[in-house]
Amino acid sequence: MKRKLFAVSTLGLALVIIVAAGCQTVPRGAGLGGALGAGTGAIIGHQSGRAIEGAVIGGVVGAAAGAIEGIVLKDDVELTTIGGSAPVGLCGSGLIDLAAELLHKGILLSQGLFATPDTLPETLSPALRSRLIEHDGAQAFVFAHAGETQSGVPLVLTQRDVREFQLATAAIRSTGAIPLRISRCEVWTSARHH
Repeated sequence: MKRKLFAVSTLGLALVIIVAAGCQTVPRGAGLGGALGAGTGAIIGHQSGRAIEGAVIGGVVGAAAGAIEGIVLKDDVELTTIGGSAPVGLCGSGLIDLAAELLHKGILLSQGLFATPDTLPETLSPALRSRLIEHDGAQAFVFAHAGETQSGVPLVLTQRDVREFQLATAAIRSTGAIPLRISRCEVWTSARHH
């Protein structure tokens, strides 16, 4: 008989350990968290770890030289890469930064869809506005132009990438929520996490 096994994120693994130790509640102010990227998936016999690690998201690379680890959107895109070299792709923290910045600027809508050129905020700079393109019949965002990258190929966040990021985020959240529900543990968040 096959056993059903599941992928566990850092957060999920921490919760499993807490539950195994017999904890009934996690005290207010306790900080538990997981990150998308290297080290997130402690995989236990299942391929779904690829989704948790972001392996199906285009342009995502490991935390190596040239990986974009930070992005800020001001009048244009400002990138920080590991080692300070030309970008090769996004690491997990870069992907999270990019998604948050796109949401903040109104380029990405709360449901995960890109805005269309006619629905972009009027205050958005022309440089950022020009980075919203059509890619495979859907909107996408160029976060590094071809001349800025090591490969000479532009780095683009597509609508499919955003959807995969949402699925990976849901996988990570569920690896924490399921053990909590099973154990009937309660978790509070403190103001410092918001």
